[in-house]
Amino acid sequence: MISASQQPLFSCYQVSPAYLRAIPTNSNSFVFLNIHSCNVSFALQKINISKNAFNLISPISFQASIGSVGDMTGLLTEIRKVLAEIGCIFCYIQTRDNLTDKSKDFFSTESFRTNYYFDLSLDYEAMLRSMKADARQRLKKLAKLESAEFKPTPDLREFSEHYKSLAHSRNFNELYVMEGYRFGQLARCTDILYLQQYINGEFSAGGFFGVNEHDVDYLYGVHSPNYQDATRLLLANSFKYFKAAGKSRLFLGGGINENDSLANFKYRQTRNHVRCSSIKMIVNEAAAQKVMATKIDSDIFKGYFPPR
Repeated sequence: MISASQQPLFSCYQVSPAYLRAIPTNSNSFVFLNIHSCNVSFALQKINISKNAFNLISPISFQASIGSVGDMTGLLTEIRKVLAEIGCIFCYIQTRDNLTDKSKDFFSTESFRTNYYFDLSLDYEAMLRSMKADARQRLKKLAKLESAEFKPTPDLREFSEHYKSLAHSRNFNELYVMEGYRFGQLARCTDILYLQQYINGEFSAGGFFGVNEHDVDYLYGVHSPNYQDATRLLLANSFKYFKAAGKSRLFLGGGINENDSLANFKYRQTRNHVRCSSIKMIVNEAAAQKVMATKIDSDIFKGYFPPR
């Protein structure tokens, strides 16, 4: 069974109202797509394109997994029907799944992003052996610092200042820029944990983590310029922290773009990864053709989606 609702029917941090208020989005209006067989809800931003029509897109954030579904085409056909009934024209859904049905007349799942993760069933030494040699050596140098501390804290001032400086220097896209008050909102969310790392008594790195029943997502992180490799130690300490908490996997994410420098950094920390497919869907073809003022065909999936 598939349904669409104004509130999520299944809980996880990705669909909590507090989390969706905290992260930057293109819209403050959401529709929740509920897949009852998998007990999962997806938050989709509602982008109005006319008085009675809108697109639905995933916010830039980690998404849940659709799970093990035998007939993916059948599932997407049912999703299409439900979304058409509420006035949707195009839909873009990020998933945490490597979907096998790549393309049909009304959808495409050929686009994907790689999401790297630590397998928390490994012991610490086995995790180290899974790293690239250069990453392992750089981490071991920092790990020898006996003065390093790692703990939760409510103090976000240094994290916010360093993140703001990083966003400015790297010219972040506005949807990746987080103002200090947003980090404060994020820290107050249930199932969001902020962990801070100190070296010689001063801030070296900090990270926000989204915690679900079995898995953990590394959401935002930054290090002090005084400790250039501190993020490596932050992730290693996070491995220990969430392994002790009984979690299964710690997802690091990927890059802003596939195979960019950020993705390569995460690849060097762990070779474990999943290919996370994106679902691009024409929900209402007749309405889409009217809005686009042109015939709709499979070429629409090749550019920016949903089309503007």
